Amino acid sequence: MLGYEATGVEADPAYAEFARSMLRAPVTTGFLEDGRVPERQFDCVTAFHVIEHVFDPVQFLVILRRLVRPGGKLLLEAPDVESPFPRGNRRFHRAHLHYFSLESLAACVAAAGWNKLECGRSWDGGNLFLLAQESGAARQLPDSPQGPASLQRFRDAMRAAAYYGSPVLVRRLQRQVFSRAMEWFAAAVSSGPEQVFQRAAAAHFRPEAARR
Repeated sequence: MLGYEATGVEADPAYAEFARSMLRAPVTTGFLEDGRVPERQFDCVTAFHVIEHVFDPVQFLVILRRLVRPGGKLLLEAPDVESPFPRGNRRFHRAHLHYFSLESLAACVAAAGWNKLECGRSWDGGNLFLLAQESGAARQLPDSPQGPASLQRFRDAMRAAAYYGSPVLVRRLQRQVFSRAMEWFAAAVSSGPEQVFQRAAAAHFRPEAARR
């Protein structure tokens, strides 16, 4: 997939079957907790918008650590609770069991035995990303990772002025329109689901400099 030898885990049987049959992706149906994925077999594990859905984020990260070879990498992405995007009731989703700031996400990663290499926010400020390396040395999770300063940032992000005054608001809306147009174009000119996926992925993941 996209030049990588990859495998995936998907809890929903219909989505997993679609990935296997239509996209030809090696996806296993189930949960990581089932133990169906071999340990110490991967150079890198990724979880994009997954950690906010699991019951125990630290245990989830411990399971991911068991899957990588010594020194293996972890790449996470999750919504940023301190971001001014999205607005109103769209900020809190009923399927999200946890909400993260950079500090709380980094604390969970450290508690699970990962060494943080890099972390930050997406260009539009809506999501967090974190890159870590397997260290095997778990650290104690702080009792209160969300301190007063973090709570104040969250309160500030909830204000309408933070949303409408954001310097990336117009660019964010433009990018969303562009992305939807590219996905529609990919569907219109492709002969099957696999081509749709490849064309849409190429549009989304081309280098930032090429988008400007």
